[in-house]
Amino acid sequence: MEILAKISRPIFLFLILLIIAPVSVSAKEPEFHFQYEAILSNFEREDDKGNSQLVMPIYEYMQVDYGQLETEGLALHLHGWFRGDAGDGGYYEEDMDGELLYGYVEYLPPSGGFNLKIGRQHLFSGVVNDSLDGIGVLGMLSSYMTLELFGGVPITLDDENGRSGDTLFGGRGAFSLGKLNDIGLSYKRITDDNETIENTLGLDTFLGFSTRVTVHGMSSWNIETQDWREHTYEATLALEPFLLKPLYQTYQFEDYFSEDNTGLQPFRYLQETEEKLVVLARIFHEPDRRWRKALQPEAVVIYCEG
Repeated sequence: MEILAKISRPIFLFLILLIIAPVSVSAKEPEFHFQYEAILSNFEREDDKGNSQLVMPIYEYMQVDYGQLETEGLALHLHGWFRGDAGDGGYYEEDMDGELLYGYVEYLPPSGGFNLKIGRQHLFSGVVNDSLDGIGVLGMLSSYMTLELFGGVPITLDDENGRSGDTLFGGRGAFSLGKLNDIGLSYKRITDDNETIENTLGLDTFLGFSTRVTVHGMSSWNIETQDWREHTYEATLALEPFLLKPLYQTYQFEDYFSEDNTGLQPFRYLQETEEKLVVLARIFHEPDRRWRKALQPEAVVIYCEG
């Protein structure tokens, strides 16, 4: 039952209903893709009393895609893993464990223009790099502008006090001019038991001055502390036969890490140091093997302020 508790029950049942329902928005026949992989290993260990113990974990990975996968219409996407110990047991905290990594219904209308996802999904957009049980919508406002909105329950937070006060919502608006220029403004807010633990605004850019010169990066602002969290920028200069990639990164620990209690941020103790990490790098690449050793130096400077 603990494994099932990791899956949002209302959304999971909704997904099952959509499997049963006819996917007939498009005139084309629905497609079905299935992938399965199992990994078996074994080893022995000694317990606290010196007794030999056999550990035989079985890992299973499964991916299912069903519906209109290449055209407009409805499609279902599922991917998860399961682990069971066929040995003596007691090595893992739970002999059986598993997780639904993502499971969502996707809808593309015949007219195009937007993409709708309902269920467990991972979002990677601007300052957003999170998984949630909820809804996400990506739409084109014009040939130059896109808008993405999302909201739901974050799946990484501790659920000891229930999920009623856990939320994750935000979005990203972007302006694009051709394939080489994109500027986006994104926002993310996470609450845990009705308490805000992250409130972030971000600006991301990709600028292509030509096919040989590009600059991309992101800056994020902590709304709660009213200061910058991060600046990360990288340029690419294709000067044949060389490829030069200057890099600049700065992280202000006091404002970068959130006030969460999930233990998912192993370096969150740095928040108390009030330090700033700065990374400067210069990387050369030479594709010709004859010169690779001589013309591929890397220079990295890392220092802390505070």
